[in-house]
Amino acid sequence: MVESSVDRTTLFGDAEHPLIGAEGALASASTTTLTNVINGHEAGILRNDDLQYACIFPLTNPRPPCQGTPGCECEQVLDITTYNRPLCDGGVQRYAKAYPSVRELRVLKGVGDVNGNAIAASIAPSR
Repeated sequence: MVESSVDRTTLFGDAEHPLIGAEGALASASTTTLTNVINGHEAGILRNDDLQYACIFPLTNPRPPCQGTPGCECEQVLDITTYNRPLCDGGVQRYAKAYPSVRELRVLKGVGDVNGNAIAASIAPSR
């Protein structure tokens, strides 16, 4: 889990996931299909104003195209052609995201080092 706004394939190539292998391999931001079962593919983050996603998960109710709506992830013009977010299918948001939680894991490790007891869980809902 790496906190980065940069396409992580430029850092690690298409490295396989250490636990699930090829189906969790990194896919570049230029990928147009959800090839990675964890985060779909990297997003094109041009202004370094966001992080790559740790994982994505399907929304129960996809969000329709939203032109300028606050909280909208799939602005049709920019997101489709520039950001290529794996959350979006055209202008429709079909997935939600979770970010890498490296800091939280470091805190839990410290707690475990002190009293020998710490439990980490996923932020993403089970599928």
